[in-house]
Amino acid sequence: MAVAVDNAVEEIEGAMRHLKDTMRGIPVSVPGFRAAHERARKAMGELTVALTDAQSKVTD
Repeated sequence: MAVAVDNAVEEIEGAMRHLKDTMRGIPVSVPGFRAAHERARKAMGELTVALTDAQSKVTD
């Protein structure tokens, strides 16, 4: 199970890196998009930290 947590965290980090790279240079004119993006980014960061903390409690 710990390996599954590792894989999930790696995939989340990769997806967030890809999103960051994709967002560069895109003019965002939709009202509230930037704020929604920031909320999602922070939520994914909190999820990643929670998964990493829980990993020590999960047994294989």
